Amino acid sequence: AEQLGVEPGAEMRAGIEEGEQRGLPVWRIDRDVGITLRRTYAAQTERLRGLIHDAFPAGTRATQPSGGFLVWVELPEGCDTNRLFDLALRRGIGMTPGKLYSPSGRYTRHLRLSGCYPFSDRHVHALMTLGELAGAQLR
Repeated sequence: AEQLGVEPGAEMRAGIEEGEQRGLPVWRIDRDVGITLRRTYAAQTERLRGLIHDAFPAGTRATQPSGGFLVWVELPEGCDTNRLFDLALRRGIGMTPGKLYSPSGRYTRHLRLSGCYPFSDRHVHALMTLGELAGAQLR
């Protein structure tokens, strides 16, 4: 590096400065990327669980993942996630009904949601809509 006149890390610092000047989000990663991912997923799944609590009908339960980013959601009696899937798909929203994970056809009131992506306004709106659609099944 000395022969080229470049100190270690200069390219990285230049990239960070450029991104910040352009107003882009810049993530600083721990030396152990696993630590960063666990922290990120924990924060995102906690936000996801909060949105589920706020948007879905009373009696809905959401798991607390231990290290991952997938949240299992159990809807109250009277909800059917296969019907919810059809209604959501008509609105351009994807979700995974729990029945797909059961060879015996159980988990008809369950769905799996992912917290691996940062939440945009579009994600939040989709979750709110899913909650409304689930609540409408109880009326």
